[in-house]
Amino acid sequence: MVTTLGSRFDTVLTAYASNVDNLTGIVAENDDLQLTNPTQTSGVKIPVQKGVVYEFAVDGKNGETGEIALTIIFSYAVKDDFASRKMINAFPLTTSGSNRGSSRQFDEPYHAVAGRNSVWWQWTAPIAGSVRISTKGSSFPAGLAVYTGSVLRELTSLTSISGGNDLNLAVEAGQKYQLAVDGAYGDTGDIELRIDRGEPPGNDDFIHATPIPGAKAEIAASNLYASVEPGEEVVRTIGGGRTVWWSWTAPTNGLITVRAIGGSLNTDLMLFTGTALSNLRLVAENDNFLLTPTILDHPLDRRLSIDVETGVTYFIRVDNSQYARAGGPFILKLDFSRPPKILPGVSLQNGMFRFKATGLAGIVYHVQTSENLRDWTGLPGDYVGEDLTVIIPSGTGRAGFFRLVDNSVLPLR
Repeated sequence: MVTTLGSRFDTVLTAYASNVDNLTGIVAENDDLQLTNPTQTSGVKIPVQKGVVYEFAVDGKNGETGEIALTIIFSYAVKDDFASRKMINAFPLTTSGSNRGSSRQFDEPYHAVAGRNSVWWQWTAPIAGSVRISTKGSSFPAGLAVYTGSVLRELTSLTSISGGNDLNLAVEAGQKYQLAVDGAYGDTGDIELRIDRGEPPGNDDFIHATPIPGAKAEIAASNLYASVEPGEEVVRTIGGGRTVWWSWTAPTNGLITVRAIGGSLNTDLMLFTGTALSNLRLVAENDNFLLTPTILDHPLDRRLSIDVETGVTYFIRVDNSQYARAGGPFILKLDFSRPPKILPGVSLQNGMFRFKATGLAGIVYHVQTSENLRDWTGLPGDYVGEDLTVIIPSGTGRAGFFRLVDNSVLPLR
């Protein structure tokens, strides 16, 4: 690259091979380096050969004169165009490269960053499933983009990420993926490109099922890079093969409600009893329970509600739906409820009525009244804890029946 940046007048630059008197030896010429925003600076970028003498002539546009500044920047030849991309097909793999001296082609898309120094790889996936593609270890925060297609101007973008972060991709065996790495705003340096399975979650295997304490839980989870372990095939498996496990032990008889809120992840939710993979018994499953968004947070929610017994440990398994190959994040919610035990009440002065009840720690109960045990009306006030004292105010009409209900668990519809 040769420029007249710093010259004191509007320049015209011409590059020759051989000598200046041989006008047929012109290899490049330029008036304004930036055609869309003309300046006084001229510049040419030319391929050079070892041993050849190159000469540069600087003239003034329209006869202008002044001091000349000539800058020559040399870089080694880089095969950075799409047609010269490096072919790779191993898995897992680590390969290296550099985008020093590379450039962006005319028809080339921008790869997650406003870069101009891209290099390409073509990876043929030998496996199917979720993979992690990473440029961590590179000497600059690289932008990474993945495409399918074999013609530069007709590529289909699959995903991209900036800042040297990892990206996750569901791949098909035999499919060719075009990988482009670039630096933001001219960043260049050494590139380390890795493709692997990524780290599986800690509760990938049944033996490492995560215990859930208490009567309520909300867990931010993921089954990205999870797998079906050896022996798990004896368990009912219709999902996508990205299973993760939790365990929960019932403190007393009651009702448990479990939800897997997938966001964009289509999940399969199962509950088991047993002590090992070889003796698990499926007690509930939900792969396609769609409720309206006004009832649940997202139409891909999965929900199970079952009666549970004191001291029994239940194993919760979340998998992808059989139609979703890649894993991802989701929310797991657990709610345990038990009808409170109401003790005999007594009438108080001024028409009030008092009774005691035993509930579950941390559960919020509400009082309802009824005249016929069919139509119930809620009364204001919250009652929390194991030992409850409820006072029914006067003026409740002819209501002769009272009950405590746990409204924290969304009723099935």
